[in-house]
Amino acid sequence: MENFLEYSQRVKEEIKNDSSIIHAIKLCFLGEIEPFQKGTEHEIYRLGKNKSGKYIALRKEKFYRNTIESSAKRLEIYCRNAEALHTSRTKGVKLWRPISPSFCIGIIYQSKHIGIITEDMSEDGKYQMSNSMGSISSKRELNGDVIDEVNVDLDSCHVDYLDSEEIIRDSSYFTTKYVLEI
Repeated sequence: MENFLEYSQRVKEEIKNDSSIIHAIKLCFLGEIEPFQKGTEHEIYRLGKNKSGKYIALRKEKFYRNTIESSAKRLEIYCRNAEALHTSRTKGVKLWRPISPSFCIGIIYQSKHIGIITEDMSEDGKYQMSNSMGSISSKRELNGDVIDEVNVDLDSCHVDYLDSEEIIRDSSYFTTKYVLEI
C-alpha cells in the first residue's frame, strides 16, 4: 500500500503530464485566474480533476509578506499535517478532522513563486466554505460515520505539528527529489 508521499508523487507525475492543468497552474501564479478562497497568507485556486478523478487545488503563498524559504517552511507544515492526518486515519484512528487532503505536492514556478498542489476538499465548488478558517459545513458519510465539517486549513491543526526548525530537509516536500518545478 502506498504511503502519503508515494501517492503524492504519483499524482505529481499525472499533473506533469497534463498540459491543461499545468497551463491553469501558470495562469494562477501569473494572477490571471481569481482564487476561490483568500486568506492573509494564501490564495486557493480550483484546478479541476486529474486523470485519476481527484479534485485538485493550488494553494499559493502570497509573496509580499514572506521569502521563498519561509514560505516553503510554512507550506511544508501544511503537507506534514495532511500526511499525519492521513497516516492516522489509515491506522483506524478516529480524528477530530475526519477528512483532509489525500496528497500534497510542493510546487515552484519560475524559481520565484511557491505553493502546494493538494486535494480540493470543496470538490470543485460542490461544498462551499462556511467560514474564514477554511471549514466546509456539509453532511458526508465517512467510514460509516456521518460528519458535518471538513477542515481544509491545516497550517496550525496541531497534528504532529512541526515548527520550521524541526523540518527534516532531505524529506521535505520542497526538496529537488519531490517538488514540481515549472
